[in-house]
Amino acid sequence: MDTTDRIELAKQLSKHFHKGQKYGEHDYYTYHILGVVKTLKSVAKEVTEDMIITALLHDVLEDTPCTYKTIENIFGTWIADCVQRLSKIGHYNMIYYMEEIGRYKTTQVVKYADSLFNHQECVKVGDMKRAEKYQRNLQQLYSKELFKC
Repeated sequence: MDTTDRIELAKQLSKHFHKGQKYGEHDYYTYHILGVVKTLKSVAKEVTEDMIITALLHDVLEDTPCTYKTIENIFGTWIADCVQRLSKIGHYNMIYYMEEIGRYKTTQVVKYADSLFNHQECVKVGDMKRAEKYQRNLQQLYSKELFKC
Protein backbone atom coordinates (compact mmCIF):
# COMPACT_ATOMS: atom_id res chain seq x y z
CA MET A 1 0.00 0.00 0.00
CA ASP A 2 1.48 3.37 -0.95
CA THR A 3 1.74 6.44 1.29
CA THR A 4 -1.37 8.16 -0.06
CA ASP A 5 -3.45 5.01 0.45
CA ARG A 6 -2.21 4.51 4.05
CA ILE A 7 -2.91 8.12 4.98
CA GLU A 8 -6.35 8.02 3.34
CA LEU A 9 -7.14 4.78 5.18
CA ALA A 10 -6.09 6.39 8.50
CA LYS A 11 -8.34 9.37 7.72
CA GLN A 12 -11.29 7.10 7.02
CA LEU A 13 -10.69 4.96 10.13
CA SER A 14 -10.39 8.02 12.37
CA LYS A 15 -13.45 9.66 10.83
CA HIS A 16 -15.46 6.45 11.29
CA PHE A 17 -14.54 5.98 14.93
CA HIS A 18 -14.92 9.65 15.89
CA LYS A 19 -18.30 9.96 14.13
CA GLY A 20 -20.73 11.97 16.25
CA GLN A 21 -18.07 13.19 18.71
CA LYS A 22 -17.67 16.90 19.37
CA TYR A 23 -14.76 19.18 20.21
CA GLY A 24 -16.68 21.96 21.87
CA GLU A 25 -19.27 22.86 19.25
CA HIS A 26 -17.19 21.44 16.38
CA ASP A 27 -17.05 18.01 14.75
CA TYR A 28 -14.22 16.18 16.53
CA TYR A 29 -12.59 14.66 13.44
CA THR A 30 -12.85 17.68 11.16
CA TYR A 31 -11.80 20.20 13.79
CA HIS A 32 -9.49 18.49 16.27
CA ILE A 33 -7.94 15.57 14.40
CA LEU A 34 -7.32 17.47 11.15
CA GLY A 35 -6.29 20.50 13.22
CA VAL A 36 -3.58 18.44 14.93
CA VAL A 37 -2.34 17.17 11.55
CA LYS A 38 -2.22 20.74 10.21
CA THR A 39 -0.37 21.89 13.35
CA LEU A 40 2.10 19.01 13.03
CA LYS A 41 2.87 19.99 9.44
CA SER A 42 3.42 23.61 10.44
CA VAL A 43 5.78 23.01 13.40
CA ALA A 44 7.79 19.84 12.66
CA LYS A 45 11.08 20.11 10.80
CA GLU A 46 10.47 16.69 9.28
CA VAL A 47 7.00 15.21 8.72
CA THR A 48 6.83 11.50 7.98
CA GLU A 49 4.00 9.28 6.88
CA ASP A 50 4.10 7.58 10.29
CA MET A 51 3.68 10.94 12.02
CA ILE A 52 0.66 11.85 9.89
CA ILE A 53 -0.98 8.45 10.40
CA THR A 54 -0.28 8.53 14.14
CA ALA A 55 -1.71 12.06 14.36
CA LEU A 56 -4.84 10.96 12.53
CA LEU A 57 -5.31 8.06 14.95
CA HIS A 58 -3.92 9.60 18.15
CA ASP A 59 -7.26 9.60 20.03
CA VAL A 60 -8.98 6.47 18.69
CA LEU A 61 -7.85 4.11 21.45
CA GLU A 62 -8.56 6.63 24.20
CA ASP A 63 -11.91 7.96 22.99
CA THR A 64 -13.55 5.28 20.83
CA PRO A 65 -14.19 1.50 20.70
CA CYS A 66 -11.29 1.06 18.24
CA THR A 67 -8.77 -1.51 19.45
CA TYR A 68 -4.99 -1.83 19.35
CA LYS A 69 -5.45 -5.01 17.28
CA THR A 70 -7.50 -3.13 14.65
CA ILE A 71 -4.75 -0.56 14.22
CA GLU A 72 -2.04 -3.22 14.25
CA ASN A 73 -3.83 -5.33 11.62
CA ILE A 74 -4.19 -2.36 9.27
CA PHE A 75 -1.05 -0.27 9.90
CA GLY A 76 1.36 -2.60 11.69
CA THR A 77 2.82 -2.84 15.17
CA TRP A 78 4.84 0.40 15.06
CA ILE A 79 1.82 2.63 14.38
CA ALA A 80 -0.31 0.71 16.89
CA ASP A 81 2.44 1.13 19.51
CA CYS A 82 2.71 4.87 18.80
CA VAL A 83 -1.06 5.36 19.13
CA GLN A 84 -1.10 3.30 22.32
CA ARG A 85 1.74 5.38 23.83
CA LEU A 86 -0.31 8.53 23.16
CA SER A 87 -3.45 7.07 24.77
CA LYS A 88 -4.32 7.76 28.39
CA ILE A 89 -6.38 4.70 29.22
CA GLY A 90 -7.35 3.80 32.78
CA HIS A 91 -4.96 4.84 35.52
CA TYR A 92 -1.71 6.28 34.26
CA ASN A 93 1.22 8.17 35.71
CA MET A 94 1.62 11.50 33.88
CA ILE A 95 5.38 11.66 34.48
CA TYR A 96 5.89 8.16 33.04
CA TYR A 97 3.43 8.91 30.21
CA MET A 98 5.33 12.03 29.11
CA GLU A 99 8.73 10.30 29.45
CA GLU A 100 7.52 7.40 27.31
CA ILE A 101 6.18 9.76 24.62
CA GLY A 102 9.49 11.65 24.59
CA ARG A 103 11.48 8.49 23.84
CA TYR A 104 10.24 8.34 20.22
CA LYS A 105 10.33 11.12 17.65
CA THR A 106 6.96 10.17 16.14
CA THR A 107 5.07 10.26 19.44
CA GLN A 108 6.93 13.35 20.66
CA VAL A 109 6.07 15.36 17.55
CA VAL A 110 2.43 14.22 17.48
CA LYS A 111 1.91 14.94 21.20
CA TYR A 112 3.55 18.36 20.77
CA ALA A 113 1.17 19.18 17.88
CA ASP A 114 -1.82 17.92 19.89
CA SER A 115 -0.79 19.94 22.95
CA LEU A 116 -0.17 23.07 20.85
CA PHE A 117 -3.56 22.75 19.16
CA ASN A 118 -5.30 22.22 22.51
CA HIS A 119 -3.37 25.09 24.12
CA GLN A 120 -4.41 27.49 21.37
CA GLU A 121 -8.04 26.39 21.69
CA CYS A 122 -7.99 26.88 25.49
CA VAL A 123 -6.59 30.38 25.07
CA LYS A 124 -9.30 31.16 22.47
CA VAL A 125 -12.09 30.26 24.90
CA GLY A 126 -10.36 31.74 27.96
CA ASP A 127 -9.71 28.44 29.79
CA MET A 128 -6.31 29.47 31.14
CA LYS A 129 -6.11 26.65 33.71
CA ARG A 130 -6.23 24.02 30.97
CA ALA A 131 -3.96 26.17 28.78
CA GLU A 132 -1.30 26.05 31.52
CA LYS A 133 -1.43 22.23 31.50
CA TYR A 134 -0.81 22.17 27.76
CA GLN A 135 1.94 24.78 28.12
CA ARG A 136 3.76 22.44 30.53
CA ASN A 137 3.45 19.63 27.97
CA LEU A 138 4.87 21.88 25.26
CA GLN A 139 7.86 22.85 27.41
CA GLN A 140 8.57 19.23 28.26
CA LEU A 141 8.28 17.98 24.67
CA TYR A 142 10.07 20.79 22.85
CA SER A 143 13.33 19.98 21.06
CA LYS A 144 15.05 22.38 18.67
CA GLU A 145 16.15 19.36 16.63
CA LEU A 146 12.51 18.44 15.90
CA PHE A 147 10.71 21.75 15.54
CA LYS A 148 11.03 24.74 13.21
CA CYS A 149 11.10 27.46 15.88
